[in-house]
Amino acid sequence: MALQPTSESIQTSIETASDDMPDMSDSPQNRFIPHTSRPEHRTIVVVDVQDFTNPSRNVHDLMTVQEGAYEVLRTALADSGVDVDSCTIEDRGDGALVLVPADVPKNQLADLLPDRLVAALRRYNANRSPAAQFKLRVALDAGDIRRNGNGWVGPALNRTFRILDADQVKNALAQSNGTVAVVVSDYFYDEVIKQDPGTAPETYRAIPVSVRNYTGTAWLRLLGESAPSSPRWWGFLLRALDVVRRTRR
Repeated sequence: MALQPTSESIQTSIETASDDMPDMSDSPQNRFIPHTSRPEHRTIVVVDVQDFTNPSRNVHDLMTVQEGAYEVLRTALADSGVDVDSCTIEDRGDGALVLVPADVPKNQLADLLPDRLVAALRRYNANRSPAAQFKLRVALDAGDIRRNGNGWVGPALNRTFRILDADQVKNALAQSNGTVAVVVSDYFYDEVIKQDPGTAPETYRAIPVSVRNYTGTAWLRLLGESAPSSPRWWGFLLRALDVVRRTRR
């Protein structure tokens, strides 16, 4: 006569089998990974050192330039009334991504940051060797972005990096004696720059941008250009004319 399994023996068998089975609760197939998060509105600042990988720079120069770029950026942000500790700053090797909280007025940043960058960069370059001196390209934009486990994503971020990488921006800065090129998106120009005379909208010019899969319009402003020095002979001529005037008296 066969014995019928009792409820206790069935439960024991189930528990024993469960103990022998591998734990799949943390497997990639069963782990929940959120694909979206709550959007956050930020002002986006992307900074890039012009010609960072110039062959004339050795590794010491590269380290000095990278540290200098962060020093200039942090100083300029603070001088613009931005609490640097409240910003998200991510390294980009030859530059940085800065996400400024939404409670910082965009027109305040657009008004103050460009000139503060020029001032901080002039002070930095004045005490450095030629190989450690540098220029900066800066892009400004704003929009809703989202964060996942790897960082921040969003169309506004993509647009900001694309306009910063435009050949027109790189070439304009390389061909000038200025130290900072500021480029803003068409959206940022219309919504922020154009609405506040204090941000000097007349100093920006429209440029076409076509980088990778992005095509659009951006607005470029060059800052920190030095006035051309007068040739030496001009000083001699002025002094000679002064002597002539005196002898005729």
